[in-house]
Amino acid sequence: MHKDIFLKVGIALGVFLVSAILSPLFAKNKKIAGYIQAILTTIAASILLHVGYVVLTSDSGSFEIHISIANTHLPLLIDGLSVLILSLIAIVGTASSWYSISYMEHYADYSARPYYASLPLFLAGMSLLLIVDDLFLGFTIAWQL
Repeated sequence: MHKDIFLKVGIALGVFLVSAILSPLFAKNKKIAGYIQAILTTIAASILLHVGYVVLTSDSGSFEIHISIANTHLPLLIDGLSVLILSLIAIVGTASSWYSISYMEHYADYSARPYYASLPLFLAGMSLLLIVDDLFLGFTIAWQL
């Protein structure tokens, strides 16, 4: 069961990364790029909200997994406090994505590429910061996003 939770979080982070790659490709038309980013952000946010619901209604209350990559261990932990803040990030991130569709039209002289690449990476980094349980390698990787 706990591997399913982390798989869903990984899928949500992957959707954020796909949004960071796909949205800037359509940045010439800010409205289309905005809708792509908002839809993908909403999908990732709904996955994170589902994870929060599953964690909060489970008997154990927290889930932990260790990822081993090339002789390095990365512990991940999801508990009640982290899903509370993950839910907040999901809701505010989705709202800002939808609001930014009309907001970016006011800046016709500026390119929207940096914004549409940065917001999903920022949301992915904040989400990863909350579930990483290592203050050295995991925190450093998540902080760099």
